[in-house]
Amino acid sequence: MTWKCQRCGKVNKGNSDYCKQCGCHLGDNQPINYYQQPPVIINQKKNIGCFTKVLIAIGAFVVISFIFAILFSTDNSKKFEYESNGITEANQATIKTEIKESLIYDENKVKIFVKGIDDNVIKIYIENNSNKSYHFDGHSCAVNGIMATNSSFAISSFNIDANVAANSKANTELKIEKSFLREYSITDIQTVDINIWAYDNAKSFKSFDTGRIRIKTNKYSDGNARIKSKKNLFNKNSVSIDYIGQDGKDYIFSLTNSQKELLTFEVKDITINGYTINDWLTQVALYDVEVLDGCQCIFKIEADDDFLEENEINDVKSIRFNTVIEDNNDNDIYRINQWETGNISVSVD
Repeated sequence: MTWKCQRCGKVNKGNSDYCKQCGCHLGDNQPINYYQQPPVIINQKKNIGCFTKVLIAIGAFVVISFIFAILFSTDNSKKFEYESNGITEANQATIKTEIKESLIYDENKVKIFVKGIDDNVIKIYIENNSNKSYHFDGHSCAVNGIMATNSSFAISSFNIDANVAANSKANTELKIEKSFLREYSITDIQTVDINIWAYDNAKSFKSFDTGRIRIKTNKYSDGNARIKSKKNLFNKNSVSIDYIGQDGKDYIFSLTNSQKELLTFEVKDITINGYTINDWLTQVALYDVEVLDGCQCIFKIEADDDFLEENEINDVKSIRFNTVIEDNNDNDIYRINQWETGNISVSVD
């Protein structure tokens, strides 16, 4: 006869009255029927214990992740400081951000209205009174004068994306990503600047653009906030280039467009400690970058670990680059003026 001890689970063979493992009396136990699964009390307790441990581990992971998220968010909020923000304490603390419904564009038989704002989403209404079908795309965007696009080849932090048939209308929206607001320490939206391109769907080609449209909230104050810089590196032809500072492996710069029209720029011939950066991704990110008139664009040059190791650089001491500027004061693609800043250098040690 085979008996299973209900105290410790030991299977006892033979006619012994006591468990060979724990000494418990086996007289009240039932013999094991190998054709039927016996109850396993001890193992059930063990399974419950393992499940509890898993729950505790998951809970601990969630708590730790939450703490790191808070710390990360706090670091981002302090990355940039501003010379002035034009917002009173009352605006920051108590006033809800609002936009009055208004007509913001009326040309080329197209009317564009702003209808309001809901948190970080701006409501847009488009009337296409022409006989052409258009696709409308937010090409260049800025919040509080800070550009939200790093390159015309990159995805913007917010956009308009709407097809409007001939003699038709449509509702669309601008969604301002909260990650962008955190990145640039923007707590209140004062202005949103956008240049909207209209593509003729029949030709799959740009038909016209709106130029800079400025949308103002109830928190608007004259002028744009400017991110503080450590050093001005270039100031000519209403274009200013500044060194903002270092953030880990990134060296941060700004280009401010004080002209009356949009410009594009390219950063090229980048060197760190005299060694040229040939990274393709860096070149694409800093090519054909658009800056609306009156706005500031932040761009970064990364000291990549592989680049530093390859060139045996232990400490970054200097960064040099050249900038190609294209301005178009006549809004005519055949009359674009291109010029260069020449080599710009900054000591970063």
